[in-house]
Amino acid sequence: MIWSLRIECTKFGGEAPKKREGTCGAPIFFIPQSVLGHLLQEGFTIKEISSISSVSESMVYWRMRQYGLSKFKFTDISDKDLDAESENVTVEFSLLWRKLYQANSLSKRRKGAEDENERQHRYG
Repeated sequence: MIWSLRIECTKFGGEAPKKREGTCGAPIFFIPQSVLGHLLQEGFTIKEISSISSVSESMVYWRMRQYGLSKFKFTDISDKDLDAESENVTVEFSLLWRKLYQANSLSKRRKGAEDENERQHRYG
């Protein structure tokens, strides 16, 4: 797959993007669906793709919509597995929150004891 991407990039890499002529308004640049799809699949960012293609980021998004491409990756997790994972995250978060709360309380108690010792030392 990476080789087909490289081959496509060599076709378009050294040239300015092709414009579709004969239409009114701003020029429409052509980005082949195969090239855009491969770049997205290989993990390139929209900014990188726009730089490689010599077009704006909005043009990349526009072509992605036109071709039905997306950077989102969805899984086929079942509802049961999703519920179990959500429960695990909730439990882990509550344990983490409890540890942070205890550490903060201990820190405040230590700070209070230090302040009390300092007051006794100064005025004592």
